[in-house]
Amino acid sequence: MKAVLWILIVCLPWSAFAQDSAPETPRPQSLVIQVPPSLNPEPPQPQRVWDKKFIFLNVALGASIVFDNEVTARGVTHHKCVEAHGSSSRESLYAKNFGYAAAFTGVAYLLKRKHVHFAPFVPGSIITFKHLHGGIQWFTEGCF
Repeated sequence: MKAVLWILIVCLPWSAFAQDSAPETPRPQSLVIQVPPSLNPEPPQPQRVWDKKFIFLNVALGASIVFDNEVTARGVTHHKCVEAHGSSSRESLYAKNFGYAAAFTGVAYLLKRKHVHFAPFVPGSIITFKHLHGGIQWFTEGCF
């Protein structure tokens, strides 16, 4: 029994030392390439559709429609001028013009959501300037 104890006390620490000094067997490693953070593109952030430009364009469109409709209704009522497009009542003017504006705003929303950069602003801008021109024309022709 003393012999077993002696072997355990003397040889056991040497066996642990011998295991630490032995070279490790090579393990297969997978090939991992580290890409610098500057070259690793992050996923694009979702673009906000209702940004300042889009809201400003829609507010300007609504204001130009109100301006054109009010000047037209007053010119038809008080000065006996004739509307070029036939509809002279205030309700029909608002229904027609805001219907078109809603359709163009919907198209602009879809285009902006699909990341088409300039197209969402073209229809609204054209309609805005058309209504501003129409309202100012009532002033210059003396129908207000």
